Amino acid sequence: MRYTRFIHGLFLLSLLALDFVIQAIFNSFGDPKILFVSQLHLLGLLMMTNKDSRFEITVKVLVVCFVMDMLHYQSFPIFYMSYGISAIVIRIWYRHIGETVLELSLLMALGLFIKEAIMYAMIYIFKQQYIPFQTYLVDRTVWVIFGNLLFLPIVYRLFNYANKLINKITYR
Repeated sequence: MRYTRFIHGLFLLSLLALDFVIQAIFNSFGDPKILFVSQLHLLGLLMMTNKDSRFEITVKVLVVCFVMDMLHYQSFPIFYMSYGISAIVIRIWYRHIGETVLELSLLMALGLFIKEAIMYAMIYIFKQQYIPFQTYLVDRTVWVIFGNLLFLPIVYRLFNYANKLINKITYR
């Protein structure tokens, strides 16, 4: 069991590092009007909700949210609420969805949309930043969803590789 947690931890850390690299490249060469935020770590976390127990995924969500909270100034309840509710909804929907790439893409897009919608509501409530919801959708949410779905095959391959490593280690 500790190998599973260790490999999943390395998987999430590698996705966080990849997020930083993608974000740095986009900020250097991208259009400044487009608000793209790389969320590959969230996609990996949402993929884990299919196989992990409720306790395991809760701990992983709390740890990832703690790391994200440490990386962002004055953002305490925002990540915990948005990531937690997204993980709950995706865990429920995983039971009703198949294993095809299209269904996984739709499920991850749903998870990103839920996270972005809850994040907007939390910013509106706690930070008193009044941005119209349509502007938030057009300027940020659409780019976050479509941009991260472009990188979904990378996350999917890394997730499958991590699971192969876990199976290889635990079945010796």
